[in-house]
Amino acid sequence: PQYRKAQSLPLPNSGTPPLVVTALPGSGPFVSGGVYTIAPGSRLPLFVLLDATAPGTYEGTLQLETSDPNLATVSIPLSVKVR
Repeated sequence: PQYRKAQSLPLPNSGTPPLVVTALPGSGPFVSGGVYTIAPGSRLPLFVLLDATAPGTYEGTLQLETSDPNLATVSIPLSVKVR
């Protein structure tokens, strides 16, 4: 059987210019991707899909590239337990 679940992560923009975020393909059983433009002072949901084939603990990393020169790349560790 397949174990699939989507979860959204809020992507905020607390800066003054629009923020462009590119979600690179996730590692492990996590699937994401796309390019998002976030208006100043707002947030958008980034959806991450878990695509597992059996119960167990799964770990991976979500990589983001942004237009923020102070935070050009972001790595978000992901972990989930499927029962």
